[in-house]
Amino acid sequence: MKETESARTRAALQGKRVAILATDGFEQSELLEPRKALDQAGAKTVLIAPKPGKIKGWKSRDWGDEVAVDLTLD
Repeated sequence: MKETESARTRAALQGKRVAILATDGFEQSELLEPRKALDQAGAKTVLIAPKPGKIKGWKSRDWGDEVAVDLTLD
């Protein structure tokens, strides 16, 4: 991405809230990498899941990390 496009993206995301919906068994890289990029661009990400506490990711062929849930669907 060009520097000016990157700056425009950061400006557009600054202060925005982005909901991420996930549950146990999510593909770890498909949640964590985009979330990190959104956070670095100035967005406030909120992880929403069906149950409170933590959800467990899937990494390659085994369980991965647990991620804290911010809000539940209920």
